[in-house]
Amino acid sequence: MTDWFGSDATWKVVVCRHNEDPSWLRMFRGEEVEILNKGAPLPWTGVGWKVTQLPNVGRETQAFLWWIVENYDRLPDVVCFLQGKATDHLGPKWTPFSRKGDEIARLLHDSGENWLEVMVRYFLYRCRGADKADWISSIWQADGFGANLAYGRILAWGGPMVPANMTMWDYFKGWVDIEGLVDKEEFDRGRVYWNSIFSVRKERILLRPKEYYLSLLFSPTHHDHNNVEMIHFIERSWYYIFGLHLPLTVKV
Repeated sequence: MTDWFGSDATWKVVVCRHNEDPSWLRMFRGEEVEILNKGAPLPWTGVGWKVTQLPNVGRETQAFLWWIVENYDRLPDVVCFLQGKATDHLGPKWTPFSRKGDEIARLLHDSGENWLEVMVRYFLYRCRGADKADWISSIWQADGFGANLAYGRILAWGGPMVPANMTMWDYFKGWVDIEGLVDKEEFDRGRVYWNSIFSVRKERILLRPKEYYLSLLFSPTHHDHNNVEMIHFIERSWYYIFGLHLPLTVKV
């Protein structure tokens, strides 16, 4: 495996699991993985993972926000967030950079069954490596919220859904864009991230105070249910939650 990191780098793979088989995570060292478990207890122990049991509400978004709040004062340099069975969100042998013809395309092609490990490590590397990207996500669309939502609503996704009492625009302005820097035109053509698989630098998380993430975590999202429309609002807003539309020099 390529040596992605320098010896001083700190990083963590944070996985939200329901009842998926987590055995693929054995590709990482135990201390590299933290599992936020929303289902039955893990089928085995002793691999060194830190496991935290959470209620099965709010999809992976609730779990990721909980982790950020819980670890805000001791964040690693880079965090990669993903689900217990990431391939459900990526499709088979997903090769995101093949169009660019760079080294990762070759690595993914040659990695066989280890392609997911290569992808995760590349996500981490891009945020910590030579270019120190602020963020890298597996799927994003540049055609914005307006083109991807039905009148500002997400009316069906993965089964029965608890409806919101507002549009995504209303939620976005009330809880996400607290600075008021994103107007409706920008919102309609903004960046939408679809599958909640991403890595992010510590500096981007710390751009906002812990209270901001607490506000999102306890915003009116009906946390007694797993599939909630407002949770989907947050899930599509990570780019703006981490202030990728703002320079790192701006503390909000």
